[in-house]
Amino acid sequence: MVCCIKTSYFTRHKRATRKSEEACTKFGPGIPKKETLLNDVQPGDYQHNVGFSYGISPDDENVEWGLCTGTLISENYVLTVAHCVTHYRNPPLMIRAGTIDMFGEEDRVKPQDVAISDIIVHPDYDKRQYKNDLALVKLAKPVRFTSYVQPACLYTGKDIPDKMVVTGWGRILQTDHKFSDLLLKTHLVLKDSKSCNDTYKNKGIVVQATDFCGLATNTKICHTGSGSASFITDEGDDRVRIVGLTSRALQCAYIVPNVFVRVSNYLDWIESIVWP
Repeated sequence: MVCCIKTSYFTRHKRATRKSEEACTKFGPGIPKKETLLNDVQPGDYQHNVGFSYGISPDDENVEWGLCTGTLISENYVLTVAHCVTHYRNPPLMIRAGTIDMFGEEDRVKPQDVAISDIIVHPDYDKRQYKNDLALVKLAKPVRFTSYVQPACLYTGKDIPDKMVVTGWGRILQTDHKFSDLLLKTHLVLKDSKSCNDTYKNKGIVVQATDFCGLATNTKICHTGSGSASFITDEGDDRVRIVGLTSRALQCAYIVPNVFVRVSNYLDWIESIVWP
């Protein structure tokens, strides 16, 4: 089962106190009603995931899909990590929503391809240390919410949950540089910051106070890729709540913990743009 909050967030809090929480009350459920396999993903599951296309233009025959994963958080905005929109030779051109198969052969669902009109990188992003590794992608037109496309809510709690789920288009093997066409899924266990920082410090990387570390439990895949979101769900309303975004990895996520950007630290910045 997907990790859950025992009682609804909005049951414990009589009214939404943040703009992101208020928006969340209008979103539909974002998880499968029935999960048959621990790491299985079916068409219509985890509708917040979107892939990016990279190239010189949308007509570029060498356009690449799936190098990074984004999270739909409204009809007009996608949340991802900053290095996914600055690291590659060209910034992403489009997003693809509504499919678990980047090329549509597995789920036979026509995805929604939407052009990107603007990319807003966090003003304090440090590309050397991956500090404040966060970006918002504005869409040229709103996506249509369907049973295959739904935004995720933002987790606003102070404490990071001990167990989460991560989904994204990543790599099955460490040695294989090809990204999976199918959406990958793994459960995640929170790891303590000190041991994680010690591991990354050996590589000259500092795990920031605005980050957290998580170790994957699925040994059949290497990792779910940059930008893939870790999340929990609320049993009260079945809505997905995004806790973090995959920012850094040294090895496969079940061997060495991945580093995630802690979304709750950036709520003011996100809300000022998405829900001004």
